[in-house]
Amino acid sequence: MIEKKRKLGKGLNALIRTAPENEYITIPLEVVVPTEDQPRKNFDQQRLNELAESIKQYGIIQPIVVKKESGKYRIVAGERRFRAAKIAGLTELKAIIFKGEEDYQISLIENLQREDLNPIEVAEAYAELIKRFDYSQQQLADKVGKSRSEISNCMRLLNLSGKIQDLVRNGTVSVGQARPLAVLEKDEQELILSRIIENHLTARQVEKMAKTKAEKLTSKKDMDQEWHKMEKDISATTNAKVQIKPGNTGISITLNFSRKSDLEKFYKKIKPGR
Repeated sequence: MIEKKRKLGKGLNALIRTAPENEYITIPLEVVVPTEDQPRKNFDQQRLNELAESIKQYGIIQPIVVKKESGKYRIVAGERRFRAAKIAGLTELKAIIFKGEEDYQISLIENLQREDLNPIEVAEAYAELIKRFDYSQQQLADKVGKSRSEISNCMRLLNLSGKIQDLVRNGTVSVGQARPLAVLEKDEQELILSRIIENHLTARQVEKMAKTKAEKLTSKKDMDQEWHKMEKDISATTNAKVQIKPGNTGISITLNFSRKSDLEKFYKKIKPGR
Protein backbone atom coordinates (compact mmCIF):
# COMPACT_ATOMS: atom_id res chain seq x y z
CA MET A 1 0.00 0.00 0.00
CA ILE A 2 1.47 3.33 -1.08
CA GLU A 3 0.50 6.41 0.87
CA LYS A 4 0.47 10.06 -0.10
CA LYS A 5 3.92 11.66 -0.26
CA ARG A 6 4.90 14.07 2.51
CA LYS A 7 7.92 16.22 3.07
CA LEU A 8 10.63 14.84 5.35
CA GLY A 9 11.91 16.80 8.32
CA LYS A 10 14.61 19.24 7.23
CA GLY A 11 17.51 17.52 8.99
CA LEU A 12 16.88 14.04 7.64
CA ASN A 13 15.77 15.22 4.21
CA ALA A 14 19.05 17.11 3.76
CA LEU A 15 20.93 13.85 4.22
CA ILE A 16 18.95 11.69 1.81
CA ARG A 17 20.53 13.11 -1.31
CA THR A 18 20.48 9.93 -3.36
CA ALA A 19 16.73 9.37 -3.10
CA PRO A 20 14.88 12.58 -3.98
CA GLU A 21 11.58 10.85 -4.80
CA ASN A 22 10.96 8.91 -1.60
CA GLU A 23 7.49 7.59 -0.97
CA TYR A 24 5.97 6.32 2.23
CA ILE A 25 4.93 2.70 2.32
CA THR A 26 3.23 0.69 5.04
CA ILE A 27 5.05 -2.45 6.21
CA PRO A 28 4.26 -5.09 8.87
CA LEU A 29 6.29 -4.73 12.07
CA GLU A 30 7.15 -8.40 11.93
CA VAL A 31 9.41 -7.86 8.91
CA VAL A 32 11.25 -4.87 10.43
CA VAL A 33 14.59 -5.54 12.15
CA PRO A 34 16.87 -3.13 14.07
CA THR A 35 20.29 -2.25 12.72
CA GLU A 36 23.23 -3.96 14.36
CA ASP A 37 25.16 -0.65 14.21
CA GLN A 38 22.57 1.33 16.19
CA PRO A 39 24.47 4.27 17.78
CA ARG A 40 22.11 4.33 20.74
CA LYS A 41 22.99 1.60 23.24
CA ASN A 42 20.19 2.19 25.75
CA PHE A 43 16.56 3.25 25.37
CA ASP A 44 14.73 4.94 28.25
CA GLN A 45 11.72 2.72 28.93
CA GLN A 46 9.62 5.53 30.40
CA ARG A 47 10.18 7.71 27.36
CA LEU A 48 9.35 4.79 25.08
CA ASN A 49 6.08 4.31 26.95
CA GLU A 50 5.30 8.02 26.62
CA LEU A 51 5.98 7.89 22.90
CA ALA A 52 3.84 4.76 22.61
CA GLU A 53 0.91 6.63 24.22
CA SER A 54 1.41 9.48 21.76
CA ILE A 55 1.45 7.01 18.86
CA LYS A 56 -1.82 5.48 20.08
CA GLN A 57 -3.43 8.90 19.91
CA TYR A 58 -1.83 10.48 16.87
CA GLY A 59 -0.04 7.70 15.01
CA ILE A 60 3.54 7.95 13.79
CA ILE A 61 3.97 11.41 12.32
CA GLN A 62 7.52 10.88 11.08
CA PRO A 63 8.05 7.56 9.24
CA ILE A 64 11.06 5.40 9.89
CA VAL A 65 13.69 4.89 7.19
CA VAL A 66 14.49 1.30 6.21
CA LYS A 67 16.66 -0.63 3.81
CA LYS A 68 15.33 -3.78 2.16
CA GLU A 69 17.54 -6.71 3.02
CA SER A 70 16.86 -10.41 2.37
CA GLY A 71 13.09 -10.17 2.66
CA LYS A 72 13.31 -7.96 5.76
CA TYR A 73 13.45 -4.22 6.29
CA ARG A 74 16.47 -3.16 8.33
CA ILE A 75 16.08 0.14 10.18
CA VAL A 76 18.33 2.97 9.04
CA ALA A 77 16.69 5.68 11.18
CA GLY A 78 13.82 5.53 13.65
CA GLU A 79 14.44 2.56 15.95
CA ARG A 80 12.91 4.41 18.90
CA ARG A 81 9.68 4.94 16.94
CA PHE A 82 9.76 1.28 15.93
CA ARG A 83 10.09 0.11 19.55
CA ALA A 84 7.34 2.47 20.71
CA ALA A 85 5.06 1.27 17.89
CA LYS A 86 5.43 -2.30 19.16
CA ILE A 87 4.56 -1.19 22.69
CA ALA A 88 1.54 0.69 21.32
CA GLY A 89 0.32 -2.56 19.74
CA LEU A 90 0.71 -1.50 16.12
CA THR A 91 1.08 -4.25 13.58
CA GLU A 92 2.34 -2.04 10.77
CA LEU A 93 3.96 1.36 10.34
CA LYS A 94 4.97 3.95 7.78
CA ALA A 95 8.42 3.71 6.29
CA ILE A 96 10.62 5.08 3.54
CA ILE A 97 12.75 2.73 1.49
CA PHE A 98 16.25 4.11 1.33
CA LYS A 99 18.93 2.73 -0.97
CA GLY A 100 21.73 5.27 -0.54
CA GLU A 101 25.21 4.63 0.82
CA GLU A 102 25.00 7.04 3.75
CA ASP A 103 22.54 5.10 5.88
CA TYR A 104 24.96 4.80 8.80
CA GLN A 105 25.51 8.54 8.75
CA ILE A 106 21.77 9.14 8.67
CA SER A 107 21.23 6.80 11.60
CA LEU A 108 23.85 8.59 13.68
CA ILE A 109 22.70 12.10 12.87
CA GLU A 110 19.02 11.26 13.23
CA ASN A 111 19.68 10.00 16.74
CA LEU A 112 21.81 12.99 17.60
CA GLN A 113 19.08 15.38 16.48
CA ARG A 114 16.10 13.64 18.03
CA GLU A 115 17.35 11.97 21.20
CA ASP A 116 18.88 13.00 24.52
CA LEU A 117 21.67 10.51 24.12
CA ASN A 118 24.09 9.69 26.87
CA PRO A 119 26.85 12.36 26.60
CA ILE A 120 29.53 9.73 26.04
CA GLU A 121 27.46 8.16 23.25
CA VAL A 122 27.09 11.58 21.67
CA ALA A 123 30.86 12.11 21.81
CA GLU A 124 31.46 8.66 20.31
CA ALA A 125 28.97 9.35 17.54
CA TYR A 126 30.68 12.65 16.72
CA ALA A 127 34.07 10.93 16.64
CA GLU A 128 32.71 8.16 14.41
CA LEU A 129 31.22 10.67 11.93
CA ILE A 130 34.48 12.64 11.77
CA LYS A 131 36.53 9.48 11.27
CA ARG A 132 34.18 7.73 8.87
CA PHE A 133 33.25 10.70 6.67
CA ASP A 134 36.39 12.80 7.07
CA TYR A 135 34.51 15.80 8.45
CA SER A 136 36.15 18.74 10.16
CA GLN A 137 34.55 19.75 13.46
CA GLN A 138 32.98 22.74 11.71
CA GLN A 139 31.50 20.55 8.94
CA LEU A 140 30.08 18.20 11.55
CA ALA A 141 28.68 21.13 13.51
CA ASP A 142 26.86 22.30 10.39
CA LYS A 143 25.47 18.79 9.83
CA VAL A 144 24.04 18.34 13.30
CA GLY A 145 23.03 21.95 13.94
CA LYS A 146 25.51 22.61 16.74
CA SER A 147 28.30 25.14 17.19
CA ARG A 148 31.89 24.00 16.62
CA SER A 149 32.69 24.69 20.29
CA GLU A 150 29.82 22.41 21.39
CA ILE A 151 31.24 19.61 19.23
CA SER A 152 34.75 20.20 20.59
CA ASN A 153 33.64 20.32 24.24
CA CYS A 154 31.59 17.16 23.86
CA MET A 155 34.38 15.20 22.15
CA ARG A 156 36.76 16.21 24.94
CA LEU A 157 34.93 13.66 27.09
CA LEU A 158 36.65 10.92 25.08
CA ASN A 159 39.95 12.01 26.67
CA LEU A 160 38.64 10.70 29.98
CA SER A 161 39.72 7.33 31.31
CA GLY A 162 37.45 4.37 30.57
CA LYS A 163 36.43 4.19 34.22
CA ILE A 164 35.30 7.83 34.29
CA GLN A 165 33.47 7.47 30.98
CA ASP A 166 31.52 4.55 32.45
CA LEU A 167 30.60 6.63 35.50
CA VAL A 168 29.36 9.42 33.23
CA ARG A 169 27.34 6.87 31.26
CA ASN A 170 25.51 5.63 34.33
CA GLY A 171 25.10 9.08 35.88
CA THR A 172 27.34 8.57 38.91
CA VAL A 173 29.52 11.48 37.73
CA SER A 174 28.02 14.42 35.86
CA VAL A 175 29.39 15.87 32.64
CA GLY A 176 30.16 19.07 34.53
CA GLN A 177 32.27 17.16 37.02
CA ALA A 178 34.00 15.04 34.41
CA ARG A 179 34.82 17.47 31.60
CA PRO A 180 37.47 19.50 33.51
CA LEU A 181 39.43 16.27 34.07
CA ALA A 182 39.92 15.75 30.32
CA VAL A 183 42.99 18.03 30.26
CA LEU A 184 44.83 15.76 32.70
CA GLU A 185 46.64 12.46 32.26
CA LYS A 186 44.55 9.37 33.03
CA ASP A 187 46.23 8.62 36.37
CA GLU A 188 45.75 12.23 37.52
CA GLN A 189 42.10 12.06 36.44
CA GLU A 190 41.41 9.07 38.63
CA LEU A 191 43.13 10.61 41.66
CA ILE A 192 40.71 13.53 41.47
CA LEU A 193 37.85 11.13 40.69
CA SER A 194 38.32 9.53 44.12
CA ARG A 195 37.94 12.94 45.75
CA ILE A 196 34.86 13.73 43.64
CA ILE A 197 33.13 10.59 44.87
CA GLU A 198 34.35 10.72 48.48
CA ASN A 199 33.82 14.45 49.04
CA HIS A 200 30.89 15.02 46.66
CA LEU A 201 32.73 17.82 44.87
CA THR A 202 30.74 20.20 42.71
CA ALA A 203 31.57 20.84 39.07
CA ARG A 204 33.06 24.23 40.01
CA GLN A 205 35.27 22.65 42.68
CA VAL A 206 36.48 20.01 40.22
CA GLU A 207 37.20 22.66 37.60
CA LYS A 208 39.31 24.67 40.06
CA MET A 209 41.17 21.57 41.23
CA ALA A 210 41.85 20.35 37.68
CA LYS A 211 43.03 23.80 36.60
CA THR A 212 45.49 24.00 39.51
CA LYS A 213 46.77 20.50 38.76
CA ALA A 214 47.12 21.25 35.04
CA GLU A 215 49.08 24.44 35.76
CA LYS A 216 51.47 22.55 38.04
CA LEU A 217 51.94 19.84 35.44
CA THR A 218 52.56 22.45 32.74
CA SER A 219 55.10 24.21 34.95
CA LYS A 220 56.83 20.90 35.68
CA LYS A 221 56.82 20.02 31.98
CA ASP A 222 58.39 23.38 31.12
CA MET A 223 61.04 22.89 33.80
CA ASP A 224 61.74 19.35 32.62
CA GLN A 225 62.29 20.70 29.11
CA GLU A 226 64.70 23.28 30.53
CA TRP A 227 66.64 20.58 32.40
CA HIS A 228 66.74 18.48 29.24
CA LYS A 229 68.15 21.40 27.23
CA MET A 230 70.85 21.92 29.87
CA GLU A 231 71.72 18.22 29.72
CA LYS A 232 72.14 18.40 25.95
CA ASP A 233 74.23 21.60 26.09
CA ILE A 234 76.54 20.22 28.79
CA SER A 235 76.83 16.90 26.98
CA ALA A 236 77.82 18.68 23.77
CA THR A 237 80.69 20.49 25.47
CA THR A 238 81.94 17.58 27.63
CA ASN A 239 81.26 14.50 25.45
CA ALA A 240 79.67 12.93 28.52
CA LYS A 241 76.26 11.48 29.18
CA VAL A 242 74.59 14.02 31.48
CA GLN A 243 71.76 13.58 33.96
CA ILE A 244 70.34 16.44 36.03
CA LYS A 245 68.13 15.65 39.01
CA PRO A 246 66.45 18.48 40.93
CA GLY A 247 65.68 17.61 44.54
CA ASN A 248 64.22 19.21 47.66
CA THR A 249 67.60 20.38 48.96
CA GLY A 250 69.43 21.04 45.71
CA ILE A 251 70.22 19.88 42.19
CA SER A 252 72.49 16.95 41.42
CA ILE A 253 74.29 16.48 38.12
CA THR A 254 75.91 13.27 36.91
CA LEU A 255 78.44 13.14 34.08
CA ASN A 256 79.24 9.72 32.64
CA PHE A 257 82.39 9.73 30.48
CA SER A 258 82.92 6.81 28.16
CA ARG A 259 86.57 7.73 27.55
CA LYS A 260 89.26 8.82 29.97
CA SER A 261 90.52 11.41 27.48
CA ASP A 262 87.16 13.21 27.58
CA LEU A 263 87.28 13.31 31.38
CA GLU A 264 90.82 14.71 31.25
CA LYS A 265 89.76 17.44 28.80
CA PHE A 266 86.84 18.34 31.05
CA TYR A 267 89.08 18.42 34.11
CA LYS A 268 91.51 20.79 32.40
CA LYS A 269 88.62 23.16 31.63
CA ILE A 270 87.49 23.36 35.27
CA LYS A 271 90.90 22.94 36.96
CA PRO A 272 91.55 25.82 39.35
CA GLY A 273 94.23 28.25 38.19
CA ARG A 274 94.21 27.10 34.59
